[in-house]
Amino acid sequence: MNLEYQDTCKIERATGTIDANGIEQFTLLYNGECLWEVEGDGQTTYDKYEFVSTPKIFIPVNDILFQVNDKVTVYAMNGRESTYTIRQYESIADDFIPELNDTCIWLKGGTDE
Repeated sequence: MNLEYQDTCKIERATGTIDANGIEQFTLLYNGECLWEVEGDGQTTYDKYEFVSTPKIFIPVNDILFQVNDKVTVYAMNGRESTYTIRQYESIADDFIPELNDTCIWLKGGTDE
């Protein structure tokens, strides 16, 4: 399986500080290519009002220790920009199939700009 990373993602962690203008400060953890999936992952539920999907991204690295609630900004290839936080993640390491060495990150709390 060789994923085509057609989107770009930036993942940051809050430092717990704000600047002189009151803007929250972040440390950059990852900035690069990713694959963003919103539908078709088997995580869609119906909450009596609408269908709700659990979006996820794949990034081509597996050596970053993310944390729940790290901030994720997705820049989709169609120009759409969305911001989420990390729900959970799983890093995959395979010595025999290096193409599988990536990280899958499930997202929550999305907003579009």
